[in-house]
Amino acid sequence: MPSGFLVGLRPARRTAVLAALIVGMLDLVTKLATVWWLADAPIDLGFVRLVSHRNPGIAFSLGNNAPFAVVVAITVVAVVAIGVAAWREALRPPLAAGLMLGGGLANLVDRLISGSVVDMVDLGWWPVFNVADIALNVGVALVVLTSILGERRGPVTDGAWDNAVAALDRAAGADAVMVDDDA
Repeated sequence: MPSGFLVGLRPARRTAVLAALIVGMLDLVTKLATVWWLADAPIDLGFVRLVSHRNPGIAFSLGNNAPFAVVVAITVVAVVAIGVAAWREALRPPLAAGLMLGGGLANLVDRLISGSVVDMVDLGWWPVFNVADIALNVGVALVVLTSILGERRGPVTDGAWDNAVAALDRAAGADAVMVDDDA
């Protein structure tokens, strides 16, 4: 990137780009560490196991038997759609757009380099996943939460996350409803 590239961006785009870069770097580091240290010796932490697992499919190990070209094509379409929506600032909050873009790009690059995606977090009751998957899911959850709260509170602005937190605080406080089982 040219010097000053991020400085010249509007704040929402800057947030999305920075989030995507951070997610990509974190995902790369954890995948390299997984391949290096966990290949022969998984680590059991009780509630979670750290393992080295290859996922040839898409999210949640769906499409494991799909041809490589189909999986790559679906991933490219999803990443491009997220990227365009993020650039147009159509996904709110911008942090969510960056999380989704970074997660999608990280898994796409991993798939193109190695033919599959390295996953490492095994809960035992859920498909094995990685940092990029976490970022994607958190990003989607933030978009959904912002959309719901934005519809109730008016148009979504750059302060959408602050509005969401304030709405949750209010909901947990004075607006809480008590249920009387004896009535």
